[in-house]
Amino acid sequence: MEWRAECSPWAIEDFFEVLKDLYRDLKFIPTSPTKVVDVWTMLANGSEGMVDTLQGIYRAYGWPDLSVYRKEECMKAMRKVLEEQYPDFAYEE
Repeated sequence: MEWRAECSPWAIEDFFEVLKDLYRDLKFIPTSPTKVVDVWTMLANGSEGMVDTLQGIYRAYGWPDLSVYRKEECMKAMRKVLEEQYPDFAYEE
């Protein structure tokens, strides 16, 4: 396949380990139960600073240490910030 160029195939376990690392490092940031923002995508006007803000919220609630991470509080704080500062990215429950 042309799109693979010179790359060899990945083992499934390696592929998913890379994905987990991207979430742990907050390169992929869940913004709802079904939506994710990544650090590489150019976001719409008015979303400047959103990635840094969301990463800060996750970390303030203990991410990535799952033994101290307070998910419910984190999601509530993130939802509030999205509604107030980035309404185009807010979601309905």
